[in-house]
Amino acid sequence: MVKKILGEPDKMATSPHYAKAAPSRLYSLERVVRAEQTLEFMVAHLRAAERSQNAIARTDARVKSLHDLAAKTGFVVRVIPEQELLEGAINS
Repeated sequence: MVKKILGEPDKMATSPHYAKAAPSRLYSLERVVRAEQTLEFMVAHLRAAERSQNAIARTDARVKSLHDLAAKTGFVVRVIPEQELLEGAINS
């Protein structure tokens, strides 16, 4: 979406943290603000938000389906507090 709306970056920069990382694409703040006010951006942003919500709903449905299946099998999963889990892993 960024490349489509903003086009080529104003500047390319290397990562100050990771020498082998891909170059960062930098855009001027003014260009970004102008782009965010366009109809094209607003439509793309709404569509992206809708896709995100749909993905969350699909994930929730899969989780519920797995929980339902697990409940039918009779398996019991004990939730172990994080500290207990860490101590058990370290001491074993």
